[in-house]
Amino acid sequence: MTKENNIFYYDSNDRKNKLWIEIRELYYYRDLIWQMTLRNVTVRYKRSILGVLWTMLEPLLTMVVMAVVFTALLDRKIPHFPIYLLSGIVVWNYFAFATQSAMHDFIGGEQLIGRVYLPRSIFVVTAITTGLVNFLISFAVLLLIALATGAPVSVYTFLLFFPIVILTAFNLGIGLWLAPLQSYFTDTSSIYGIALRLLIYLSAIFYPIDALSPILQMVVNLNPVYQFIHIFRNPVYYGTSLPLLPMVYTTILAIVLLISGAFFFVRLSDRIAEKF
Repeated sequence: MTKENNIFYYDSNDRKNKLWIEIRELYYYRDLIWQMTLRNVTVRYKRSILGVLWTMLEPLLTMVVMAVVFTALLDRKIPHFPIYLLSGIVVWNYFAFATQSAMHDFIGGEQLIGRVYLPRSIFVVTAITTGLVNFLISFAVLLLIALATGAPVSVYTFLLFFPIVILTAFNLGIGLWLAPLQSYFTDTSSIYGIALRLLIYLSAIFYPIDALSPILQMVVNLNPVYQFIHIFRNPVYYGTSLPLLPMVYTTILAIVLLISGAFFFVRLSDRIAEKF
């Protein structure tokens, strides 16, 4: 990718440092990423009566339905159960939506990649940023509900900026792994969907972890999605500071996934282009 008089020329031979070139090109196309993100957020509710307002109402209605159902099913009474439930749902939805969209959007953009030059990771990045926008809106709704219901929200909520960055890096790393795998193996999305159905029950969204046996508690604690949920619940639900060990664990894992996923993606990028 070369730049002359604000015009970009793609040179297939100029791929020595593929990762750096991919990052540089994403920076050049940052405005397009933002426009694609806004399009994804608005198009989803384009023909609905309430429009983008559904982005705020959807998690609220989901919380009401699930709170009623699980309150009736669970014998154990959890204080402020709707906040406990929603704090897990908003994190889970961001993770599941962003990583699945990374696969689908990447495959959906194959025709566009075949016609014009774009950095091939732009569809993965846009899927993650779209999920991030939806998450931020849902999280704002969560905070409003928590304050309105008297949940012990603490000032440490302002520090959740750092876990949000870590969670975004984590999702992007997984997306960079899944997207090229889906292009080569079409059943990747089906297998991943099954894995998500199992993982949601190992994330302690609907139940307290201390209700499990010690062995199951150990399994759940190894689940990074549960650790993210635990991090977000501390200041929003428990009214405490961010837990150190989960922060360290998720940060290390996010960095490893992001770096390895980036190298994996760019390593297969030329083969992906030929396939398209």
